[in-house]
Amino acid sequence: MTVDQLEMNLRQKNIKKISDVKWATLEMNGQMGYMLKEEAQPVTKAEFQQLMSNVQQILNELQTNSIPYGQNQQTNSIRNQMQTNNQDDLFSEVKQQGHKNTPPEHLQ
Repeated sequence: MTVDQLEMNLRQKNIKKISDVKWATLEMNGQMGYMLKEEAQPVTKAEFQQLMSNVQQILNELQTNSIPYGQNQQTNSIRNQMQTNNQDDLFSEVKQQGHKNTPPEHLQ
């Protein structure tokens, strides 16, 4: 198998860079087997859901002011951005049972 054929087979398997491949073999049936490097492997739904759960937990901790103001500039920046986002959020207005922003005309 030439390098061009190897690259073609990898592209057909949606592998864009040969450097992402940890190893590849030519199987007895003529098909190519391969293993991607750890950093090139796709994320599974379970891994993504765990990440989202972790992010939500961190956001909840920030919202409940468990991290005191002035602790560091990055934390304060995140908190301010979240408060700004919450003020512009129609759903948070409904939750607080008041409207700061006038609804669009087609919704009145």
